[in-house]
Amino acid sequence: MVAKDNAPLSKANVAQRIFEDIRSHIENKQLEPGAKLQSETALAQLYSAKTYQIRQALQLLKKAELIYSVPKVGAFVAEAGNGGSGDTRPGFYDSGDPLPASGNHLPHAPLTLTTGSNSALQQQSWNEILRELKQHNCFLDITMDYSNRISGPTPPPDVRECSAPLVSYQAGDMPLLNIRDFFLDSNNAGLVFLDDYAVPSCYSTNLLFYNRRLLGKYGFAPPAYRDCGGQTEYLDYHLAAVTGNPQCSAPGSTQQPVTRLGHYLEMIFRALSGCRSLSESKFMEIFSGPCEQLVYLRRKYRMSPPQQAMRYLNDFLSGQTPFFLGNSSDIQFLMSSLRSDEFDCYPFFSVDGSCCRLALPLVICAETRHPIECIRLVQFLQQDFAQRKFAEFGFLPVREELTPMRLQKLPARTCKYETIFFRSPEEHYIEMNILNVELWDCILHGKSVADALNNCRAFAKAYLNMKLDKSKVAERKKWMELYS
Repeated sequence: MVAKDNAPLSKANVAQRIFEDIRSHIENKQLEPGAKLQSETALAQLYSAKTYQIRQALQLLKKAELIYSVPKVGAFVAEAGNGGSGDTRPGFYDSGDPLPASGNHLPHAPLTLTTGSNSALQQQSWNEILRELKQHNCFLDITMDYSNRISGPTPPPDVRECSAPLVSYQAGDMPLLNIRDFFLDSNNAGLVFLDDYAVPSCYSTNLLFYNRRLLGKYGFAPPAYRDCGGQTEYLDYHLAAVTGNPQCSAPGSTQQPVTRLGHYLEMIFRALSGCRSLSESKFMEIFSGPCEQLVYLRRKYRMSPPQQAMRYLNDFLSGQTPFFLGNSSDIQFLMSSLRSDEFDCYPFFSVDGSCCRLALPLVICAETRHPIECIRLVQFLQQDFAQRKFAEFGFLPVREELTPMRLQKLPARTCKYETIFFRSPEEHYIEMNILNVELWDCILHGKSVADALNNCRAFAKAYLNMKLDKSKVAERKKWMELYS
């Protein structure tokens, strides 16, 4: 939540307007009873106000019996009819917090885990995971927040599952805890890390969905290819027959082109960012072939961009096309729309023969009052019970021995995984906003791969000149060391 507008508040009504904004969020249940408001300093920054104006607004909220304060702890949303009296409900007391002068228990403030994984099936799965967690650790009390909230007058969540393989953009202004710094030995509490701040809850991967009934109707065999070349031959043959039928449509896709570049993705980024020096001719020699292979089928059959994915997914559901190029996130939607025996999925190879793993990072807020409890929660989410629940929806667990049954169609030695995780906003921008857009231009508008790669070189250089020139010398050095 943010202030209602970005215009500066006049001195005459600033406290009143802050009061009304927070009151509306309390009345609309966006701030639940017992929720702790951010500090006065943080609220002043949020509303572009002075600290004394925040105090005036808080006094108005207390008079309205909407909040109460605990000395040396903070301000909390009051229960209806209990404003300003302090909270006497029983709850666990965190010895890290000072006791209020009255000796009353502090309001119960459980850990908050926020996620965008909010479908009915996913919420049911999260509930089962948290019930199991309660059996193992009765002192952990987790509140789920499915709004994916990261800002507002309340403190940020303790733990956040990001919905994409990057941290900096997804976490917004939330300060991140350096989890690895907590451990001095090499074991790291058994956690699998993405970087110092993020650990994966699981991975999404690209998949070819197919309708069993339609394949049988057209006399098509289900996919059984073993590499990217076989995948191209299979789809080229069957799509030629499908698109020749006026009652059928070409398949849609939620897959972004860059997710199918395999290890070439990092190689291209290093070349575009200057971390690896390549002449223009050498750059084109190395990367033209993989990019041509990537765009071939999509350009030939005019496959849709992700913005139109829902329309084509509905075509798949209604039996107008036997295929859909999706990823693990689509399985839950299909499970809620089709019987499990009506569709199936098969691993979808990248151009280098690998399968991508798109990391879904877990991060911990640096301001949490319960860092060890947060790490215990994250640790549990990487253990077998939670990982099997994630695998039920087609997500790849952090350990390959728990691969979902739907994806156990290839010998383990055949499937090599390449993890995609953006370690900086610059890496994300170059790969998604420059390279990915150029590849879509090749697919949708017939741009040549050579022109697209030349544009990537020019745009990436201009972007980095602008971004890094504004950075301090120490920041530029740190950025270069990240990719050394």
